Amino acid sequence: MQSVLLTSESPLKLRVIKDFFPPDGYTITCIDSSSCGLPAQPVDCAFECAKIRLDRAKEILHPKTFDYYVSIENGVETSDLTDVCSVIIEHNNISISSVGIIRYPIRFNHWEKLQTHPTVIKGSISGYDKTIGDIVHEENPTSDPKNWVLTIHNLNREDQIRSSIGCAMVQLCD
Repeated sequence: MQSVLLTSESPLKLRVIKDFFPPDGYTITCIDSSSCGLPAQPVDCAFECAKIRLDRAKEILHPKTFDYYVSIENGVETSDLTDVCSVIIEHNNISISSVGIIRYPIRFNHWEKLQTHPTVIKGSISGYDKTIGDIVHEENPTSDPKNWVLTIHNLNREDQIRSSIGCAMVQLCD
């Protein structure tokens, strides 16, 4: 049985990971990598945050190794004001990254509200201490802050994560 390390304890991310790494063939370990000090909502740096989480998880679990390492990080891209999902998958010393093809537009009023919250800066990493999902949830308490796109766009964030992981897996298999 092969092993997978997921740098998150998010049930939503774990559900998607199981689509690619079914439990009957893979042992999946989830780790909380929030001790990295990264912003809750990365801005223009989702890939960098995913990499930092991956490196931190490896550091925490060293010397234990895994067949696959997976790090998933959503972030805001200000060039088109969208939410993107960056994924890094490492296997056999090969590292593949993808942002998939699904980008969710962020409403300008939500972006403006997010910008009223404290900024988190760590080196070249920047973002906010709240997420777009938190802002949507404040506006609509029935909205799941981890899957805010369901409320705003009637779409499931799992599809975005699945797209990003799928694109990375295709590259990994080439």
